[in-house]
Amino acid sequence: MTEPIPIPAEDLPIDTTISQPYPDEMFEEGEKREHSNLILERYNQAYNTKCSGLTHGTPITPEHHQAITLECMLSSLTYDNANATEVSIADVNDLIQRLYQQSDQVLKMFRELKGEE
Repeated sequence: MTEPIPIPAEDLPIDTTISQPYPDEMFEEGEKREHSNLILERYNQAYNTKCSGLTHGTPITPEHHQAITLECMLSSLTYDNANATEVSIADVNDLIQRLYQQSDQVLKMFRELKGEE
Protein backbone atom coordinates (compact mmCIF):
# COMPACT_ATOMS: atom_id res chain seq x y z
CA MET A 1 0.00 0.00 0.00
CA THR A 2 1.32 3.43 -0.89
CA GLU A 3 1.09 6.52 1.24
CA PRO A 4 -1.25 9.29 0.09
CA ILE A 5 0.38 12.21 -1.64
CA PRO A 6 -0.20 15.48 0.31
CA ILE A 7 -2.13 18.12 -1.62
CA PRO A 8 -1.15 21.78 -1.11
CA ALA A 9 -3.85 23.84 0.65
CA GLU A 10 -4.33 26.12 -2.36
CA ASP A 11 -5.26 23.08 -4.48
CA LEU A 12 -7.92 21.81 -2.06
CA PRO A 13 -11.54 22.27 -3.10
CA ILE A 14 -13.50 25.12 -1.50
CA ASP A 15 -15.37 24.07 1.64
CA THR A 16 -19.01 24.08 0.62
CA THR A 17 -20.25 23.48 4.16
CA ILE A 18 -19.77 27.15 5.05
CA SER A 19 -22.93 29.02 4.25
CA GLN A 20 -22.13 32.09 2.19
CA PRO A 21 -24.77 34.39 0.74
CA TYR A 22 -25.44 33.97 -2.91
CA PRO A 23 -25.12 37.05 -5.14
CA ASP A 24 -28.93 37.33 -5.30
CA GLU A 25 -29.15 37.37 -1.50
CA MET A 26 -26.39 39.98 -1.29
CA PHE A 27 -28.18 42.11 -3.88
CA GLU A 28 -31.46 41.75 -1.97
CA GLU A 29 -29.77 42.72 1.31
CA GLY A 30 -28.24 45.77 -0.37
CA GLU A 31 -31.64 46.81 -1.72
CA LYS A 32 -33.19 46.47 1.76
CA ARG A 33 -30.43 48.60 3.28
CA GLU A 34 -30.80 51.24 0.55
CA HIS A 35 -34.59 51.24 1.02
CA SER A 36 -34.17 51.66 4.78
CA ASN A 37 -31.68 54.50 4.35
CA LEU A 38 -33.98 56.28 1.90
CA ILE A 39 -36.99 56.11 4.21
CA LEU A 40 -34.93 57.40 7.15
CA GLU A 41 -33.57 60.24 5.02
CA ARG A 42 -37.07 61.23 3.83
CA TYR A 43 -38.37 61.08 7.38
CA ASN A 44 -35.55 63.31 8.65
CA GLN A 45 -36.14 65.81 5.83
CA ALA A 46 -39.89 65.97 6.50
CA TYR A 47 -39.43 66.25 10.27
CA ASN A 48 -36.76 68.94 10.03
CA THR A 49 -38.86 70.96 7.58
CA LYS A 50 -41.94 70.80 9.81
CA CYS A 51 -40.13 71.51 13.09
CA SER A 52 -37.80 74.24 11.83
CA GLY A 53 -40.80 76.53 11.24
CA LEU A 54 -41.96 76.25 14.83
CA THR A 55 -41.00 78.59 17.63
CA HIS A 56 -37.36 77.88 18.52
CA GLY A 57 -37.56 74.86 16.21
CA THR A 58 -39.53 72.80 18.70
CA PRO A 59 -43.18 71.75 18.95
CA ILE A 60 -45.40 73.71 21.31
CA THR A 61 -46.80 70.66 23.17
CA PRO A 62 -45.94 66.96 23.35
CA GLU A 63 -49.11 66.27 21.34
CA HIS A 64 -47.83 68.52 18.54
CA HIS A 65 -44.56 66.62 18.63
CA GLN A 66 -46.35 63.28 18.42
CA ALA A 67 -48.60 64.46 15.58
CA ILE A 68 -45.64 65.83 13.60
CA THR A 69 -43.70 62.60 14.14
CA LEU A 70 -46.57 60.41 12.93
CA GLU A 71 -47.26 62.70 9.98
CA CYS A 72 -43.61 62.60 8.92
CA MET A 73 -43.48 58.83 9.31
CA LEU A 74 -46.55 58.32 7.16
CA SER A 75 -45.47 60.82 4.52
CA SER A 76 -42.02 59.23 4.18
CA LEU A 77 -43.48 55.72 3.90
CA THR A 78 -46.38 56.55 1.59
CA TYR A 79 -44.09 58.55 -0.65
CA ASP A 80 -41.83 55.55 -0.88
CA ASN A 81 -44.76 53.30 -1.79
CA ALA A 82 -46.05 55.54 -4.60
CA ASN A 83 -48.64 57.23 -2.39
CA ALA A 84 -50.27 53.93 -1.49
CA THR A 85 -52.97 54.02 1.16
CA GLU A 86 -51.30 51.15 3.04
CA VAL A 87 -47.78 50.95 4.40
CA SER A 88 -45.82 47.91 5.47
CA ILE A 89 -45.62 47.23 9.20
CA ALA A 90 -42.08 45.99 8.55
CA ASP A 91 -41.18 49.41 7.10
CA VAL A 92 -42.66 51.15 10.16
CA ASN A 93 -40.71 48.87 12.51
CA ASP A 94 -37.55 49.36 10.49
CA LEU A 95 -37.96 53.15 10.63
CA ILE A 96 -38.46 52.99 14.40
CA GLN A 97 -35.28 50.93 14.80
CA ARG A 98 -33.32 53.28 12.54
CA LEU A 99 -34.50 56.28 14.58
CA TYR A 100 -33.34 54.57 17.78
CA GLN A 101 -29.95 53.91 16.16
CA GLN A 102 -29.75 57.50 14.98
CA SER A 103 -30.57 58.85 18.45
CA ASP A 104 -27.99 56.53 20.05
CA GLN A 105 -25.36 57.81 17.61
CA VAL A 106 -26.20 61.44 18.46
CA LEU A 107 -26.02 60.74 22.21
CA LYS A 108 -22.69 58.98 21.76
CA MET A 109 -21.36 61.92 19.76
CA PHE A 110 -22.39 64.38 22.49
CA ARG A 111 -20.84 62.20 25.21
CA GLU A 112 -17.59 62.07 23.27
CA LEU A 113 -17.63 65.86 22.80
CA LYS A 114 -18.17 66.31 26.54
CA GLY A 115 -15.35 63.85 27.25
CA GLU A 116 -17.58 61.36 29.06
CA GLU A 117 -16.43 58.38 26.99
